[in-house]
Amino acid sequence: MTVAVVALFGAVHLAWGEAGDAVSGPMAYRDRLYDVAYADANVAVAIGYPGKIFRSEDGGTTWSEVAVDTAEPLFSIDFVDGNTGWIVGRSGLIFRTDDGGKTWTKQISNTDGHLFAVDFLNKEKGIAVGNFGLILRTADGGVTWTESSLEPMISASMYDVQIIDENIVYLAGEYPTWEAQLEEDVEASTLSSIFKSPDGGETWERVKIPSENHMFALSFSDEMTGYIAGTKGVLMETKDGGETWTSIDTEIPYHINDIFRSDDGSLMMAGNAGVLARLFDEKVTRIPNDAFYWLTAVAMNNAGRGVAVGNHGLIMITRDGGKTWR
Repeated sequence: MTVAVVALFGAVHLAWGEAGDAVSGPMAYRDRLYDVAYADANVAVAIGYPGKIFRSEDGGTTWSEVAVDTAEPLFSIDFVDGNTGWIVGRSGLIFRTDDGGKTWTKQISNTDGHLFAVDFLNKEKGIAVGNFGLILRTADGGVTWTESSLEPMISASMYDVQIIDENIVYLAGEYPTWEAQLEEDVEASTLSSIFKSPDGGETWERVKIPSENHMFALSFSDEMTGYIAGTKGVLMETKDGGETWTSIDTEIPYHINDIFRSDDGSLMMAGNAGVLARLFDEKVTRIPNDAFYWLTAVAMNNAGRGVAVGNHGLIMITRDGGKTWR
């Protein structure tokens, strides 16, 4: 079974035919793609529902389906080099690849909680996060995982995680305001959905932000400098490790579901209603496109190529660093 890229309404969708035949009719894959990541300058892997993995060897132009032993949704993918990567999903699913995404081996998580995001610092150290404050940590490449939580904030759902170094880790998600207000020592102005660990994920502290928006994504270039994004087009920047935050006016009324910071300093945003936007030199530019489905994730490589994925098997690609998409 092969995958072909078919244009529809100006966007790119996945379709496949038997025995290598291209498909030009209705799309065969119409479900949601949740995440995408580059293993190297050419290899990209997209994941979704139900238990779908698609792999590209030309930066995102053409795709082939990869077999995996699950029909559960796969939510997040991360590569540390051209060969080694992880996928997490529903009911505690964790898979690892050592051949650039050609094959995937299931790892034992010892949890049935849903895992929404995963990030690895290197081949050994990684963190996966999910619903009800679930946090899994590994120091041996996923052979074993240690479970912890954001107690007492057990209702927090974490949607993104980034390991900065051996000590600093950031989380982004949503923390129900009604529950937080039950804590007598918490003022409404201090409620946030960003958390920071100073010790590699053993303990966590809530980061104060001047917003009650739920945060879906974060991207840090180092311990001090980073962005967070979420509901209603909110985008915020910190330059002091989360002590203070500056709001950036995106003029986007829709949720921003993912952000990706490139080496040139630009920040790509993907969101509901086909939103694609680029922040560069403190200016946000909406990227015109014909997509109208939700975009759930975006990834860029160092060669100026990029892929954005979303609902109904939607895939969009860029070849100029995110300035234009098709």
